[in-house]
Amino acid sequence: MEIIAEDARKIVDRVGAKLGHDFTYSPVYPEKRRDVCAVRHSSQDGFGYGFDTIYLVWRDTGGNINFAIIAGTENPKDYSHIAEIKDENGDIMVRINSGAGGVGLSTLFRKKKIDIGLA
Repeated sequence: MEIIAEDARKIVDRVGAKLGHDFTYSPVYPEKRRDVCAVRHSSQDGFGYGFDTIYLVWRDTGGNINFAIIAGTENPKDYSHIAEIKDENGDIMVRINSGAGGVGLSTLFRKKKIDIGLA
């Protein structure tokens, strides 16, 4: 079952850190899948402090929408960018780049589909 982009954003808006000037970006989906996505939430205070949190959002085989934090920078001005999300070899993989312009550290997050109820 598909996760509509607006539903994924609403969940992340609800659970994401609030500093006053916050923004939830559009979900990034893997190629040929719409039941799982990665969503970036940016928390800003408007005075120079802010950080990003990356969430994995998915609809399990029972139709329930779930989420998990997969990365958080919580260092001022150390922003994250979702480089890609893939469905490969039984895993959902999300590559996250952090640092100014997303050109710093690159991290690969893996979650087994069977562990989160994805077919």
